[in-house]
Amino acid sequence: MEKERETAESVRKRSMEILAETREKESQGYGKKRKKNGGDREAIDYFRGKYDKEFNFKRGELELRRRELEMKEKEKERQWEVTKREIEMKEKEKERQWEIKKREFEMKEREWEARSKRESEMLAVMQHHLQQQQELQKQMQEQNKLMLDIMKKLFDKFM
Repeated sequence: MEKERETAESVRKRSMEILAETREKESQGYGKKRKKNGGDREAIDYFRGKYDKEFNFKRGELELRRRELEMKEKEKERQWEVTKREIEMKEKEKERQWEIKKREFEMKEREWEARSKRESEMLAVMQHHLQQQQELQKQMQEQNKLMLDIMKKLFDKFM
Protein backbone atom coordinates (compact mmCIF):
# COMPACT_ATOMS: atom_id res chain seq x y z
CA MET A 1 0.00 0.00 0.00
CA GLU A 2 2.84 2.36 0.91
CA LYS A 3 4.74 1.45 -2.24
CA GLU A 4 1.70 2.14 -4.39
CA ARG A 5 1.25 5.50 -2.73
CA GLU A 6 4.89 6.40 -3.38
CA THR A 7 4.55 5.30 -6.99
CA ALA A 8 1.35 7.32 -7.38
CA GLU A 9 3.07 10.34 -5.80
CA SER A 10 6.05 10.10 -8.12
CA VAL A 11 3.73 9.71 -11.15
CA ARG A 12 1.76 12.75 -10.01
CA LYS A 13 4.94 14.80 -9.51
CA ARG A 14 6.23 13.77 -12.94
CA SER A 15 2.87 14.65 -14.47
CA MET A 16 2.96 18.08 -12.81
CA GLU A 17 6.50 18.64 -14.14
CA ILE A 18 5.45 17.65 -17.66
CA LEU A 19 2.39 19.90 -17.39
CA ALA A 20 4.56 22.79 -16.21
CA GLU A 21 6.98 22.23 -19.13
CA THR A 22 4.10 22.04 -21.60
CA ARG A 23 2.53 25.26 -20.37
CA GLU A 24 5.88 26.98 -20.49
CA LYS A 25 6.36 25.86 -24.09
CA GLU A 26 2.85 26.95 -25.01
CA SER A 27 3.37 30.34 -23.44
CA GLN A 28 6.48 30.73 -25.58
CA GLY A 29 4.50 29.73 -28.64
CA TYR A 30 5.81 26.22 -29.19
CA GLY A 31 3.54 23.41 -30.30
CA LYS A 32 -0.17 23.31 -30.72
CA LYS A 33 -2.61 23.40 -27.96
CA ARG A 34 -3.76 19.90 -27.26
CA LYS A 35 -7.33 19.00 -26.98
CA LYS A 36 -8.43 17.62 -23.70
CA ASN A 37 -9.32 14.02 -24.02
CA GLY A 38 -10.80 11.46 -21.69
CA GLY A 39 -7.40 10.26 -20.47
CA ASP A 40 -7.74 12.07 -17.20
CA ARG A 41 -11.22 10.69 -16.74
CA GLU A 42 -9.96 7.16 -17.51
CA ALA A 43 -7.23 7.45 -14.88
CA ILE A 44 -9.72 8.73 -12.33
CA ASP A 45 -12.12 5.90 -13.16
CA TYR A 46 -9.29 3.36 -13.01
CA PHE A 47 -8.08 4.53 -9.61
CA ARG A 48 -11.63 4.86 -8.30
CA GLY A 49 -12.40 1.28 -9.42
CA LYS A 50 -9.15 0.05 -7.92
CA TYR A 51 -9.92 1.86 -4.67
CA ASP A 52 -13.48 0.47 -4.60
CA LYS A 53 -12.19 -3.07 -5.16
CA GLU A 54 -9.59 -2.69 -2.41
CA PHE A 55 -12.15 -1.11 -0.12
CA ASN A 56 -14.68 -3.89 -0.71
CA PHE A 57 -11.97 -6.52 -0.26
CA LYS A 58 -10.83 -4.97 3.04
CA ARG A 59 -14.45 -4.65 4.16
CA GLY A 60 -14.96 -8.35 3.39
CA GLU A 61 -11.80 -9.24 5.31
CA LEU A 62 -12.94 -7.16 8.29
CA GLU A 63 -16.40 -8.73 8.20
CA LEU A 64 -14.84 -12.20 8.05
CA ARG A 65 -12.53 -11.33 10.95
CA ARG A 66 -15.51 -9.97 12.94
CA ARG A 67 -17.43 -13.20 12.35
CA GLU A 68 -14.41 -15.27 13.36
CA LEU A 69 -14.07 -13.26 16.56
CA GLU A 70 -17.79 -13.66 17.27
CA MET A 71 -17.50 -17.41 16.72
CA LYS A 72 -14.46 -17.58 19.00
CA GLU A 73 -16.31 -15.57 21.65
CA LYS A 74 -19.33 -17.87 21.40
CA GLU A 75 -17.02 -20.90 21.65
CA LYS A 76 -15.39 -19.41 24.76
CA GLU A 77 -18.83 -18.78 26.27
CA ARG A 78 -19.87 -22.35 25.46
CA GLN A 79 -16.64 -23.70 26.98
CA TRP A 80 -17.23 -21.56 30.08
CA GLU A 81 -20.77 -22.91 30.41
CA VAL A 82 -19.49 -26.49 30.03
CA THR A 83 -16.77 -25.86 32.61
CA LYS A 84 -19.26 -24.20 34.94
CA ARG A 85 -21.64 -27.18 34.63
CA GLU A 86 -18.76 -29.59 35.26
CA ILE A 87 -17.76 -27.65 38.39
CA GLU A 88 -21.37 -27.61 39.60
CA MET A 89 -21.68 -31.35 38.95
CA LYS A 90 -18.42 -32.02 40.82
CA GLU A 91 -19.61 -29.89 43.74
CA LYS A 92 -22.94 -31.75 43.82
CA GLU A 93 -21.07 -35.05 43.67
CA LYS A 94 -18.84 -33.93 46.57
CA GLU A 95 -21.94 -32.91 48.56
CA ARG A 96 -23.58 -36.25 47.78
CA GLN A 97 -20.42 -38.12 48.81
CA TRP A 98 -20.26 -36.02 51.98
CA GLU A 99 -23.88 -36.90 52.80
CA ILE A 100 -23.15 -40.59 52.17
CA LYS A 101 -20.07 -40.47 54.44
CA LYS A 102 -22.07 -38.57 57.05
CA ARG A 103 -24.85 -41.19 56.97
CA GLU A 104 -22.29 -44.01 57.13
CA PHE A 105 -20.64 -42.34 60.11
CA GLU A 106 -23.99 -41.87 61.84
CA MET A 107 -24.87 -45.52 61.18
CA LYS A 108 -21.53 -46.68 62.55
CA GLU A 109 -21.97 -44.40 65.53
CA ARG A 110 -25.43 -45.90 66.21
CA GLU A 111 -24.00 -49.39 65.74
CA TRP A 112 -21.19 -48.57 68.15
CA GLU A 113 -23.65 -47.17 70.68
CA ALA A 114 -25.88 -50.25 70.30
CA ARG A 115 -22.87 -52.58 70.63
CA SER A 116 -21.63 -50.60 73.62
CA LYS A 117 -25.08 -50.82 75.21
CA ARG A 118 -25.26 -54.59 74.53
CA GLU A 119 -21.78 -55.06 75.95
CA SER A 120 -22.71 -53.02 79.03
CA GLU A 121 -25.86 -55.11 79.49
CA MET A 122 -23.86 -58.33 79.00
CA LEU A 123 -21.28 -57.11 81.50
CA ALA A 124 -24.03 -56.32 84.00
CA VAL A 125 -25.53 -59.80 83.45
CA MET A 126 -22.11 -61.41 83.82
CA GLN A 127 -21.47 -59.44 87.03
CA HIS A 128 -24.85 -60.54 88.34
CA HIS A 129 -24.05 -64.19 87.46
CA LEU A 130 -20.65 -63.84 89.10
CA GLN A 131 -22.27 -62.48 92.26
CA GLN A 132 -24.75 -65.34 92.22
CA GLN A 133 -21.91 -67.81 91.70
CA GLN A 134 -19.94 -66.27 94.58
CA GLU A 135 -23.01 -66.45 96.81
CA LEU A 136 -23.51 -70.09 95.82
CA GLN A 137 -19.87 -70.82 96.61
CA LYS A 138 -20.26 -69.19 100.01
CA GLN A 139 -23.37 -71.21 100.66
CA MET A 140 -21.60 -74.41 99.58
CA GLN A 141 -18.64 -73.59 101.81
CA GLU A 142 -20.98 -73.00 104.71
CA GLN A 143 -22.80 -76.26 103.96
CA ASN A 144 -19.49 -78.10 103.68
CA LYS A 145 -18.38 -76.62 106.99
CA LEU A 146 -21.64 -77.64 108.61
CA MET A 147 -21.33 -81.13 107.13
CA LEU A 148 -17.79 -81.42 108.45
CA ASP A 149 -18.93 -80.31 111.87
CA ILE A 150 -21.77 -82.84 111.81
CA MET A 151 -19.43 -85.60 110.64
CA LYS A 152 -16.90 -84.69 113.29
CA LYS A 153 -19.56 -84.82 115.99
CA LEU A 154 -20.80 -88.15 114.68
CA PHE A 155 -17.29 -89.47 114.52
CA ASP A 156 -16.57 -88.33 118.04
CA LYS A 157 -19.79 -89.83 119.27
CA PHE A 158 -19.11 -93.26 117.78
CA MET A 159 -15.54 -93.52 118.69
